[in-house]
Amino acid sequence: ILFSLIIIIIIKHNISKHTRIFAAENHRPLHSSVIGNCFIIEINSVLFFCFYKNLGGNIEAVEICLKNGGKIDDQQEDLSTPVHLASSQGSIEILKLMFNCQSELKSRVIRMTDIQGMTPLHKAAMGDHVDVIEFLLEEGADIDVRDISKRTPLLIAALKSSVQAVCYLLSQNASLICRDDTDKNLLHFIIMQNLPIETIGNILFTRENYRTLFDQRDKDGFYPIHYASREGQVNVLKTLIKHGAEINRKTNQRQSSLHFAAEYGRYNTCRQLLDTPGFKRILNEPDKLGQTPLHLCCQNGHTRVVQLLLHKGAQFTKTYDGNTPLHEAAANGHVSTIDSILQGHAHLINSINRLGMTPLHLAAAAGYVDCVDLLLSKSATFLTNTDGETFFDLAIIQKQKDICLTIIAHDRWKEALDLKSLKYQTPLLGLIEHLPECVPVLFDRCITHSHNDKKHEDFHLTYDFHYINWMDTKQIDGKVYRYPMLPLNVSSKYS
Repeated sequence: ILFSLIIIIIIKHNISKHTRIFAAENHRPLHSSVIGNCFIIEINSVLFFCFYKNLGGNIEAVEICLKNGGKIDDQQEDLSTPVHLASSQGSIEILKLMFNCQSELKSRVIRMTDIQGMTPLHKAAMGDHVDVIEFLLEEGADIDVRDISKRTPLLIAALKSSVQAVCYLLSQNASLICRDDTDKNLLHFIIMQNLPIETIGNILFTRENYRTLFDQRDKDGFYPIHYASREGQVNVLKTLIKHGAEINRKTNQRQSSLHFAAEYGRYNTCRQLLDTPGFKRILNEPDKLGQTPLHLCCQNGHTRVVQLLLHKGAQFTKTYDGNTPLHEAAANGHVSTIDSILQGHAHLINSINRLGMTPLHLAAAAGYVDCVDLLLSKSATFLTNTDGETFFDLAIIQKQKDICLTIIAHDRWKEALDLKSLKYQTPLLGLIEHLPECVPVLFDRCITHSHNDKKHEDFHLTYDFHYINWMDTKQIDGKVYRYPMLPLNVSSKYS
């Protein structure tokens, strides 16, 4: 009541003059009631004020404004008209009032666009206002009009999860072939927004050309079935396959739906795909990098999916860089996946990639302690890569302190310390140079306690000076020079 009274007073005293004064001086009635706004609003019509201040519109105030010069095609700063606002709010009675009062403007205003290129029909679709959509279409709105992103009201409705609007627009034969500026179609948006495929499908799959949606990929190269697989939408996937979608569609990176399901650990999605006729075509198929679905699920540590793929016949192939699935698991620190693979495929433990790296090399360089410990315990061989580096060398180079301590603490520590190093001559010298804090721990391992109680007269300690006594030998001008106790000399060099 207060709102209507204030508007009447303004109108009686000159609507346009007082609107500008109130806006400029920030004395507009109820200005402080704008939700979240305490700033000056540039408004050329009291009609806009009605909508903004009364959230849904005050039909009496609107009628007063219309009778006193307010125009339904007036545009504010974002180029929206009162019709845009009423459509977005679902104010059907206000829309009817505006069109009845200014019928000569309705054919123009119904096609006017705001700063985003949206018509009132777009706004109604966004808000899921089916009655407004129906009214605007009856008044001549273009059902397939596009905004600046090339989105039709149908695409906007799907993007904004307006399910009723999607169904109604489909029932009114909105075009299915429209795609936005990212080349996404209706089905892309339905899946991305996780809309109920059963509800929408009751109408969508009665349309004559619905299968074209399955065969369109967006600018990222994704078909709708890829999004369904990535998001783990099993029911959607079943529906798509039932209606003719092909599971072997590839992205620009030559990845199938099984690649996505495996990468994201979608176990049930993988099962659905692997229960589909023709699944063998995609089970071991490589992408542009030579990665199969098995590589991707190992890379991300999805052990259950790994077991499922292996049960269905997945093969241990190599990527174009020479990595096996075990390499991928080791390089990313997935110890349970490594353990699962080695239980049935122990021969992979010493496989090498194009750089001569074993899974142990990759785990050590990346600092995955549990993986290194497991691979050591599984008897991984200490090989050198194409640069002559051992896994211990890489751990030292990368200053992986915890890895070095794990090696020292392991039962195979002496075997590791006896490795030859092209870079450091011996791992001990590398530790002294780069990780000196590990050296005392190593020397403690060189002390052996007798089996007697510490208070027993035969209790004793045995010191192994093997590593301290390490001698370097060089031949210069036919003469052999020996440098004993090199670790101590190097220690003094690095303080």
